[in-house]
Formats: sequence, C-alpha cells, structure tokens
Amino acid sequence: MVLFVAFMLLMAPLASFSGDVPASVMTQIEESCNESVASDDQATNSEENCIAEAVEAYHQAH
Repeated sequence: MVLFVAFMLLMAPLASFSGDVPASVMTQIEESCNESVASDDQATNSEENCIAEAVEAYHQAH
C-alpha cells in the first residue's frame, strides 16, 4: 500500500503534463513504462521519465 501511495504521488505531476492525452492512451503508456522499467535490472530510465517521453512523443504525433 505504501508503494502504491508513493507511486501515486510521483504520478501527480504527470497528470498535468499529460494534458489532452486520452485516458486509454495514458493507461497504455503507464503500463508499457511500468513493464519496461520492471524488466530492466539496470534501469537507466525511470518510469516517470519513460512516461514523460511517451507523452511528449504522443503530443508530437498528434
């Protein structure tokens, strides 16, 4: 539970950054980044950075 709360606190700033990204797309981005970071023992990219980069890429594409 503590981990979930910490995760939610980290995600709060991203909510404003995501702006007009549809909820379904944001969910896919979050799941993809979570899996990517979880499977990388030597994660060079935090989940927060992964999400920010994916949202930026989405904005550039749309």
